[in-house]
Amino acid sequence: METGSVLVMNLLSISEHCANYTNAKKFLREKNILRSVAPRCGECHEEMSEIKFRQISIWRCKRHHGRKVSVREGSFLSGRKIEFEKFIMLSYTWAVGISVSGAASLTGLSKASTGKWFSMLRHVCSHHLSRNSSPETHDFSETSSLPPHFRGHVDDFVWRQRYAKSHQDAFDNILLHISQWYRVH
Repeated sequence: METGSVLVMNLLSISEHCANYTNAKKFLREKNILRSVAPRCGECHEEMSEIKFRQISIWRCKRHHGRKVSVREGSFLSGRKIEFEKFIMLSYTWAVGISVSGAASLTGLSKASTGKWFSMLRHVCSHHLSRNSSPETHDFSETSSLPPHFRGHVDDFVWRQRYAKSHQDAFDNILLHISQWYRVH
């Protein structure tokens, strides 16, 4: 894993993506967490336009102005209220192994919300392992009898052994695996 100075450098780089809504949305689109191609209207099938609506972006049909779609639609963030900036920071704190309390302090989220988000990220690990492992590389029968909470921690550990040679690898790969599970384009 990285030294303290590399970790600080990566945190500074991540903070640029979290500086504001626009930077965070752009970063999440680059990582294929959010849709970068306009959806089509369900009524006229024309491409929708992205507009600013109450401090956030939405997709709106040019012809049917009442037809609006969240930029989160179909993504891992669909139906969730977390700000894009906080999601990026939260994902990074999870990737580098910061505790729930520490991540809550850094993001301004409650410990309960932070714990739930960490659990969702562990679920991404479990999902990725179940879809991309052969019986020789991961015996799920060993963990299937565990309570789901513990199984998630075991899968988190296995996932990190495979995909997190560094903190940056962990961050990049958790975002990659989210984008592979929730295909938005």
